[in-house]
Amino acid sequence: MTLAGIELRYLVDQISEAIQDYYVSNIYGVTKDSILFKLHHTEKSDIFMMISTSGVWLTSVKIEQMEPNRLLKRLRSDLLRLKLKKVEQIASERITYFTFAGFDKEFVIVGEFFGEGNILLCNNEMKILALQHSIDVRHRKLGVGLVYTPPPMNGLDVIKITESDFEELKTSDLPAAKWLGRTLGLPKKYVEGIFEISEIDSNV
Repeated sequence: MTLAGIELRYLVDQISEAIQDYYVSNIYGVTKDSILFKLHHTEKSDIFMMISTSGVWLTSVKIEQMEPNRLLKRLRSDLLRLKLKKVEQIASERITYFTFAGFDKEFVIVGEFFGEGNILLCNNEMKILALQHSIDVRHRKLGVGLVYTPPPMNGLDVIKITESDFEELKTSDLPAAKWLGRTLGLPKKYVEGIFEISEIDSNV
């Protein structure tokens, strides 16, 4: 099931609150597309954080390896014993930055949770050190040694939308539901819910 940007915002907020003062005590490769971080705190219980190409979440369960992960060796080399300082979403896009710091070092893992997904390891200047898979398309290129660039933003930021952003809807030829879904990048279930709660015809 595809993760929506507003669902990712909830997960990022939840994880940000939970990981304060935790550091990386171990990293496990679960599948070729997913990595499990064991986070340790001197006074609290350990937390496991899964980062996969489909999303990110916290769990209390250590999941056994099912297949090798090509990033594991590099991630262990760079991130073990570092604190997970910050987890942030890029606008309402399905992209999250995980900042790890300590011992005068700082690294950022980028999780892209759209399309086939991607996991990238960058330095503090966002230069790509390792990644799940390289990309070379019209609007961007991702590869080792390049500076990470997110894709062009898709529509408006649903988290920061204002009343004036709806002006275009008044003159659009699209049905209201279709305009809302495209402009805000919302899945159908949320669009339907908005019109049901507001008691407005979605086809108007």
